[in-house]
Amino acid sequence: MVLFKATIKVIWICKLLYELGFPQIAPTTIYSNNQNAIALITNLEFHSRIKYMDIQYHFTRDQFLTIQILLSYVPTIEITIDILTKSRFQNKHISCMDSLRMFSYPSTHPKTNIFSNQNIHGVGP
Repeated sequence: MVLFKATIKVIWICKLLYELGFPQIAPTTIYSNNQNAIALITNLEFHSRIKYMDIQYHFTRDQFLTIQILLSYVPTIEITIDILTKSRFQNKHISCMDSLRMFSYPSTHPKTNIFSNQNIHGVGP
């Protein structure tokens, strides 16, 4: 289900960029932590073993086979965006913030006061 929604969004964005004059020159990689979904889409051998395959997987598989998208596995602990939806331990939280290029406050710079536009010496920016 999530891969289907990601595929739909990727296709929409690629079409939008094409209309704006920026055609896609390489397939878009979609990262997922669901190994079973990736296996169903990428491996043709599993297709004959399942009785029912949702239309969403067929659509995503078609996009994969026509090389519109690529699928890649990412372990759950390496998913950076989880910082916005799940509670994390401090070290994981800091790691996610670094990956997103977010900076924690208070600043580690010794002459910066985060509560005003002036530094500690009273001189403005």
